[in-house]
Amino acid sequence: VTGVQTCALPISVFAVNRELNLPTDEMDFGIPVHRVPIQSKSWGGPKNFLNFRKMHNALLHCIKSQNFDAVKIIGQDLAPMIPAVQEKCKLPVIFDAHEPQIYGFWTGPRRMLLPIIYALEKRYSKMAQAVQITGNWQKNKYETWGCKDVTIVGNQPLWDERIESFPNGKYDGIKNGDPIIFGRLGTVYKGTGLHELLEAFGTIHKKYPHRAKLKLAGKVAEYYEDEFNKT
Repeated sequence: VTGVQTCALPISVFAVNRELNLPTDEMDFGIPVHRVPIQSKSWGGPKNFLNFRKMHNALLHCIKSQNFDAVKIIGQDLAPMIPAVQEKCKLPVIFDAHEPQIYGFWTGPRRMLLPIIYALEKRYSKMAQAVQITGNWQKNKYETWGCKDVTIVGNQPLWDERIESFPNGKYDGIKNGDPIIFGRLGTVYKGTGLHELLEAFGTIHKKYPHRAKLKLAGKVAEYYEDEFNKT
């Protein structure tokens, strides 16, 4: 997005308001964002099929309503839109897979559906004019499938936003009695370090009960909500 903005090219974002709790239209970093209000879970499986089709049709209508040069489709849930955008809108498509293996976190009987999901992902991703992913594992996966123009676009800060080292005195406050803060940012999946974080926090909290603080920000994966709430 930053690169396109630098070239002074207009951008529009179409999204899905899955929880029906966000504004339909707003400006974000100077980019117009329009959300279609279709309630749907992210990891619901077959029971969400009709909602997914509603999402695809609504977003396709948004795309057809404007004059675009290219469309970037983000996430495996929207991958079935790739051929529709190419055929009905006559536009090139960039597929941004983003999550390495989002349905790989499924448990129970739904795991039997994974071969079908991966076969569909392979089929649709090969249709895209380009594929963007976040790491080498994904790059190897999509290139092995025969996808075109596979590029890593990492989640890390841009080079000019990084620091070479922590500033002097960064930890002086902690040494002098300031709060000891543990934090986690991003979607919480099962088996991605949450229990280890809580154990570490518990150890420090026993030693410094009035100073240790824990801050979590992000969404809990729907399949993990019940277990998370018991943690």
